[in-house]
Amino acid sequence: MKKIKMLILLLISTLVYAQNSKFEKSSLPVQHSVFVELLGNGFLYSVNFEKYIKHNVSIRAGGMGFSKSGVTNKNQRAKVGMFLMPVMANYLMGNHNHKMEFGVGPLFFYVSTTSIDIKEINNIHGFGVRATARMGYVYLPQNGGLTFRLAYTPLMTDVFSHSVGLALGYSF
Repeated sequence: MKKIKMLILLLISTLVYAQNSKFEKSSLPVQHSVFVELLGNGFLYSVNFEKYIKHNVSIRAGGMGFSKSGVTNKNQRAKVGMFLMPVMANYLMGNHNHKMEFGVGPLFFYVSTTSIDIKEINNIHGFGVRATARMGYVYLPQNGGLTFRLAYTPLMTDVFSHSVGLALGYSF
């Protein structure tokens, strides 16, 4: 019985602390950003969430999914699918609403292919990680609102792949 009372007391004290911390205001004017990026770190596109840790430091995670079905030149049905997830740490330089952004992080991916022949079904799939980076311009209103990004977004694999990303979003 004592253990149950102690557990209830501990739970209540945790809830009270959580209620207090809910009303504490961060010193950061903008704390989060959501945006859709065309091309860029997510290959074709990505939907992203970004958390600002300090005025000039953020972390970001995004995702992109793609699937395509068709017929090969040997009249086999085929399907290709992939999911990519860029995760990045970013550093922002600049004043007010206009900033330069520098970021680096891993790009996690999963790719699967399926081909169906009269005699057999072939499935090939795999996970991987590559390094990606970004360097570009960010319009980020200090008090939140519509955001814009334009960046150079290389992918570092066995060969160095070049890309650019264009993003629109909202910060709050």
